[in-house]
Amino acid sequence: GAIATAQAGVHNDVAAGEIVSSSPAVPYKIYLKASAIYKRLPEIYQYVKQIKRILNISSY
Repeated sequence: GAIATAQAGVHNDVAAGEIVSSSPAVPYKIYLKASAIYKRLPEIYQYVKQIKRILNISSY
């Protein structure tokens, strides 16, 4: 069967052998990567702004 970690918001079928986490439920490996990146979002945002400034891109 599938594994849903604590507080996983499962709204659809989950394939046999798949591990899901978060709400809404996503594959566990994606959840881990997203969680690691989440805390770096302010730094990443500043980096993107700097690149846009260098490339003279004015959206947002």
